[in-house]
Amino acid sequence: MNNLKSTIEKMTLIPRLVAQSPYSLPIVLLQCLSGFFSVVGIPLLIPVLDYLKDGSVPGNSKILHQLELVLSSVGIPVSFTSILVVSGVLFLLGQILLTVSTLIAVYAQAELARDYRNKLMEAYGGVDWMWLLESRTGEINYFALRESDMASVAHVNAQRVIIYSIQVLVLLGIAVQLSWTVTVMATVIYAVIAVGNMFISRRIIRTATEYHRTFSKLSNDLVVLQQNKKFFKTSLLNAKMTGAINNIIGRIAFLTKRETSLMELQRIFGMTVTFVFLLVVMYFHASLALDYSALLVILFVFSRIAPNFSQLSTAFATLDSNIPAYESVHARLKSLAANQEANGSLVFSADAPIRFENVAFDYPNGKKIFDGINLTIDPKRTTAFVGVSGAGKSTLLDLILGLLKPSSGRIFYGDIEHEKIDKNSLRQKVAYVSQETTLVDGTLEENLSIRIDGNKSEELQMVLKKVGLDEVVKNMPQGLQTPVGENGVKLSGGQRQRVALARALLMEPKILILDEATSNLDLESESAIMETIKGLKNEFTVVIVTHRIASVGFADNIYTLDGNSITKTTLTTGVRVVSIQS
Repeated sequence: MNNLKSTIEKMTLIPRLVAQSPYSLPIVLLQCLSGFFSVVGIPLLIPVLDYLKDGSVPGNSKILHQLELVLSSVGIPVSFTSILVVSGVLFLLGQILLTVSTLIAVYAQAELARDYRNKLMEAYGGVDWMWLLESRTGEINYFALRESDMASVAHVNAQRVIIYSIQVLVLLGIAVQLSWTVTVMATVIYAVIAVGNMFISRRIIRTATEYHRTFSKLSNDLVVLQQNKKFFKTSLLNAKMTGAINNIIGRIAFLTKRETSLMELQRIFGMTVTFVFLLVVMYFHASLALDYSALLVILFVFSRIAPNFSQLSTAFATLDSNIPAYESVHARLKSLAANQEANGSLVFSADAPIRFENVAFDYPNGKKIFDGINLTIDPKRTTAFVGVSGAGKSTLLDLILGLLKPSSGRIFYGDIEHEKIDKNSLRQKVAYVSQETTLVDGTLEENLSIRIDGNKSEELQMVLKKVGLDEVVKNMPQGLQTPVGENGVKLSGGQRQRVALARALLMEPKILILDEATSNLDLESESAIMETIKGLKNEFTVVIVTHRIASVGFADNIYTLDGNSITKTTLTTGVRVVSIQS
């Protein structure tokens, strides 16, 4: 019952897959015409074979009579040569149409894979921050690199199922003209093959589903290994991690072999049953009233049906392995669409203060971070937030940037409430420098100019001098064209932070956010960068998050995060004086 239900579900999915495919109608029509022209000349072989056997074309041939009507309408006499030429031309035309339709199908598959990836990237760029926090990087990679291709193949195989089904039916129609009895026998035989394939297909789907799930885990574990390679190597955990990954790889290899074996079993099963059927037809040809010519042609017809039915079975089986990927792709796109970030339409003004009014925030797991905090970030002033790890500093920044929304209370950007602000208009004016410096695997210049439009070499040199990178760049063998390596691995920690700061300044921000940007640096490097930040005071709004209050004594406003509350602090001769508490 489950096998039947699965087959019915798949049969209802096939038309939908075909309808969603680009150029699906031209492909199916061309393939059908190809099949028609390739096989329509087959019955013409009977009078040709009779001629070869007896030296004359029989005058009582129905096929010959029908051909004579067609040829006479265009002024071509019926002869051995004309029959042979017509049959050959029809077959050649069928092959040409087949080639054209195959090329279109390949182009359509490439476009489908591209469209799936484009939809992923577009949806991923606008998805809600909480969804991103819970998503796995490896799964997104697997979607973009592999699942998109496999889902696009599902559309192609759905087309092939329809195409080969039509071609098999056309060939059976020709067989009916030659022998009704043999055609009925063949229909029964192919029904037996279809039932056998149905049971095998169920196992292929189960294997393919486990394969995709396991491959997704492999992709995610590889990302974890690469992102934390220093930890695993220095902790002597490489062998343990790679051993676990090798187990997954072994499972994937096993599932690949099992899926391939099941698909080959389907093919062999169909070919074997068909071959046995043809042997039976040959042995009992006299009882089936098949003369020499008719027997040869019917054998030729069924020798064409056999590979078409085999290709139909292969497409059907391959579709089984593609369906889990197709369903996964659409489920992921649906999830992305359902979790798009809510956005307002009012544009943020850089001269406006950012105010928190009784803002509380709880994470979905119930962890409370803030409970009714009040604060103001004044424009063109430096505001610092100080607190120990876990105090909520990064959460506070996420609230400022609109990545998170308050559980209660309101955030105002000037007079605009957080639900009405166009978050992109806010982030366009923001440059963000984090503790974990993000650099692309390219040259120093590519990393510095990542958001620069046009040639701004003079401005670039000024910023390098401002952050203390000008002498460093001069001493590099290739200057600005020096490769920085994956995530800046070829630079020191201080150099990476300076590059990140220079990049931020080149973005010409109205708000500069430093999220623990100096926490991984020695005191000398931290002091140098903070001096640079101090020199930027009053140029734009600066928001600093740190756990060392001594490093931000120059800030206009300092807030200390403690528990669920936030305290405004004044530093006087090194003594902290509480002035406001909320």
